[in-house]
Amino acid sequence: MPTLHATAYLKDSAAHFAGPVNVLFGAEHHLKRQVFELLQKEILGDDDGEISLTEFSGKDVEFKTVADELRTVSMWGDTRLVVVDDADEFVTDNRPSLEDYVKSPAKKSVLILLV
Repeated sequence: MPTLHATAYLKDSAAHFAGPVNVLFGAEHHLKRQVFELLQKEILGDDDGEISLTEFSGKDVEFKTVADELRTVSMWGDTRLVVVDDADEFVTDNRPSLEDYVKSPAKKSVLILLV
């Protein structure tokens, strides 16, 4: 997966498209939040997120729950956005499952991991 610095994305977000799995990491919470907001707008468009956005806390969710949400087809929107916030522990505990998911991701969903 390519790595892109937050400032490069913020400078020209139109040149970079979200993949099926995106990891936002680093100590600068403000930059991660700005990138997340742009990604959300790119992925969901004008949708306010009530229907197409699902957010989980990484400390409280199992991989199966996230995977089920990613594979659920949206009846109202084109694309589903699934976000795992504070995902450090989630990634550590589920690395093999995440690696398998990346090999064959859901076609109409995007996963964002905030670590």
